[in-house]
Amino acid sequence: MWPQPQTPVQVSTGEALAGIQIVAPQGVALNVQVNDPQGLLAQTAPQQSAQAPDAQLQVLVRQANLLPYRLPLAAQSAIARNYSLVVPAATSLLLTVRSPQASILTQAGALVQGETNLSTPSGSALSPLQFTIQH
Repeated sequence: MWPQPQTPVQVSTGEALAGIQIVAPQGVALNVQVNDPQGLLAQTAPQQSAQAPDAQLQVLVRQANLLPYRLPLAAQSAIARNYSLVVPAATSLLLTVRSPQASILTQAGALVQGETNLSTPSGSALSPLQFTIQH
């Protein structure tokens, strides 16, 4: 999803370098909240979620024609899960929120089917995206 890195620089132990610029591309935080008012999702430790995919809920993001990245679980409560990942700014992305056991609804109440198109802003924050899981 991120641009390919620049040419690597070899540095020996104790060697000092001058005239090298490190430029990091600008990113924005993609925050996704999945509300769970019916308590369908089991509580999962964030470190466990980072190690293994969640069988109950998948939150993925990708660029067209590229493999998806799983958004890691950042926080949870009895009624919601929050996922967060820094993504490139000024980029068109495809977001997937799905569950094999329940329906996913947008904040407006529409059923989510397939991928959601979104564009990340350049130089500003991306508003958190909210979904709801329900039977």
